Amino acid sequence: MKLRILVATLVALTASACSSLSPTLTRAPITVENDELDKYWKSSGFSFNIASLPGPAGSVKLRYLIDSNGDVHDVEVIDFQPNEDWVVAGKRALGNIEYKPSEQNTTKQPVIVETEFTFINR
Repeated sequence: MKLRILVATLVALTASACSSLSPTLTRAPITVENDELDKYWKSSGFSFNIASLPGPAGSVKLRYLIDSNGDVHDVEVIDFQPNEDWVVAGKRALGNIEYKPSEQNTTKQPVIVETEFTFINR
């Protein structure tokens, strides 16, 4: 009996963990330009530890989905300069941003957007 309860609990925990990794979509995502993003989602400010950057300067362009909860999913690297070391910095920066729906986005429309992160270590 205890084994069944343990197995049932593990299955339930695994199912909930897997579902939290999937995007929540109230409708099909639309693709928007970066300058239109604030019509749908507002980003919070974020801090980034400059000491962890891989060099004096670099950039990375990422495409990603903001789901109906404001969570980021499906991150794709579009470009990076001067080398791939900046991909980690860009993904880390993206992971520090919190998105909240704008006042206009009452349906919490999911979007796909591209953002370029430019880093300068002074």
